[in-house]
Amino acid sequence: EDVDIRVKIGGDLRQNVGSLEQLWVVTPSSTSVPLVEVARISEHRGFTSIHRLNRKRTVTITAETLEGISPETVAAQLPYEAWQLAFPDVTFKKGGRQEQQAEAFASLPIGFLAACLMIYVILAWLFGSYFQPLIVMIGIPFAIIGVIWGHYFAGVSVSFLSMIGFVALCGVVVNDSLIFVEFYNERRKAGDVLRDALLRAGAARLRPIFLTTITTVLGLTPLMLEQSMQAKFLIPMALAISFGLMSATILILLLLPALLVIGEDFKSLGIYLWNGKIEKED
Repeated sequence: EDVDIRVKIGGDLRQNVGSLEQLWVVTPSSTSVPLVEVARISEHRGFTSIHRLNRKRTVTITAETLEGISPETVAAQLPYEAWQLAFPDVTFKKGGRQEQQAEAFASLPIGFLAACLMIYVILAWLFGSYFQPLIVMIGIPFAIIGVIWGHYFAGVSVSFLSMIGFVALCGVVVNDSLIFVEFYNERRKAGDVLRDALLRAGAARLRPIFLTTITTVLGLTPLMLEQSMQAKFLIPMALAISFGLMSATILILLLLPALLVIGEDFKSLGIYLWNGKIEKED
């Protein structure tokens, strides 16, 4: 338990500055001497209260932003470097929400890499291949196109919750890609050539992929349209998932087949470099 203790001299002594000269202090040798013998007394304007952090005097500056302007936008425009040059003896540091977001952003890449690693392990186990999961995961960064455009159309700044939504979006995007690639592998095992397998996979999995996207977006629409203060904190995450998924759906149907073709080319190149011959499909 922390208890604040303030030591003051008597009220009569505080009324007269000259009374300070009559105070006696005890030295380390246990002798009493007048205060004026060991200290210089002068009058200055002081502060109402003094706060310290890690034994350093601090001044906390807070402000409220106008409606429609996020604190991140204002904080990004503050000239910290110019202030540091103008006042070299003062250290400027973000605190409160900005400090928490900076710490969260610093740990976010670790969480994102851990999520990608787990996704890769699951896909490698499911596909029985070390190469196809990489092809599926290459499409994940392209989903950020929809995330940026979604925030632009909604007039919302990209925040930490937007990045959390993007990390969650990776699992949904992989889910759609999984549906496509799994059917493609089945057709390849059935004996279809590369082009026919891709065409059949696109035609057969078009409806499930679109239904997954539509149901997810419709489920998040009430949250995106909510105007209450409690929901506004979650709107960036809903925008990231919804618009990112819509753009990723188009990219899956167009980009993923192209990536699979490129992957087969690399596979054929590897076989040629290893065996010295190229395998031809019937």
